[in-house]
Amino acid sequence: MIPAALPPEFYLRLLLSTVTVLVVVLTLYFSTRRSRDVAFSYLMFGLVIFLIAYVLKSTEVSVGFGFGLFAVFGILRYRTEEVPTRDLTYLLVVIAIAMINAVANVGVSGLLLFNALLAAGTVLVQWVSGLRREDQRQVVYERVELIRPERRQELLQDLGQRLGVTALRVEVGQIDFMRDTVLLTVWSRPPAVSERAPVQGDVKGGNAVHIND
Repeated sequence: MIPAALPPEFYLRLLLSTVTVLVVVLTLYFSTRRSRDVAFSYLMFGLVIFLIAYVLKSTEVSVGFGFGLFAVFGILRYRTEEVPTRDLTYLLVVIAIAMINAVANVGVSGLLLFNALLAAGTVLVQWVSGLRREDQRQVVYERVELIRPERRQELLQDLGQRLGVTALRVEVGQIDFMRDTVLLTVWSRPPAVSERAPVQGDVKGGNAVHIND
């Protein structure tokens, strides 16, 4: 049975989980990625998983069933799109933070240690791997002939010149042969603040930047 009144420990665990997830997502994730939709999903995953795990801890439900439930949530969220490995790694970190704070049978000092280790470990791995901040944007591109695999480098150079950034990689989306356009997802390294181009193409609500000659 779930207790009618939640103990003070619940609110402390929820606070620790939320603060740690916020640090990982808003500080570490946004230092290399800038997708607000993904960041929102991480924050909601952390909250929902914590609440479900805490409820499961108070009932006769196995932890294995809980992990399976979280896996189903992940499939429902990400089954329709190709998700970068780094984004999935951050999702795993968020799940681990929520699960540890919800079900770990340790005191406050133990929870603080676990949260600090997860956050510090993520910082260390990100620093060691030399990850740099990347912008992600969607553009409607008219030079369809450049999407061929053998012309990928030429495509990146053209996108970099038009957007005023260093294009790192590109993913080809929907192709419209009637209009001779293609929807591209472009990952780029932002220029210095003084060199920023006026074009802003961060993915917000599914909007895409149109670029033409």
